[in-house]
Amino acid sequence: TPAAETPPAVMVMPAPEEYMMGPPLTEDDPIILGSPMDAPVGFGEDATPAEKTPMQKFADEWQVILRERKDHENSSKAEVVMESQKEMELFHERRDKTRETRMAKNRSDEQSKLESLEADLENDNSWQRVVKMVELQADT
Repeated sequence: TPAAETPPAVMVMPAPEEYMMGPPLTEDDPIILGSPMDAPVGFGEDATPAEKTPMQKFADEWQVILRERKDHENSSKAEVVMESQKEMELFHERRDKTRETRMAKNRSDEQSKLESLEADLENDNSWQRVVKMVELQADT
């Protein structure tokens, strides 16, 4: 058949003895699950560092510096926010006060204007009303 003549897509070859880590296991050899007790948990010199490396020390110091900077920034920001809130309250108080005084002045001006208009209507001399409406002073 033609399918039997074509080679398989993946060929499995037995591993040569030189690539194996040790002699092949026999039925009498014990199977060890995990590492022996006297072997280090990690690999190489980095397995159990007695002290921190210079890079770790620098990273720790840098984190402390960054934390201090962030705390200082947050405290400064809080001070500025509090100060700006006080300034805004002061601004609103001043604005309300000037608004009230302006409204009171406008009311009194309007009242005096209405009184003068009523007085002019009661006056029989129409030329006096015209003279009040005309500005006779020249602009300088």
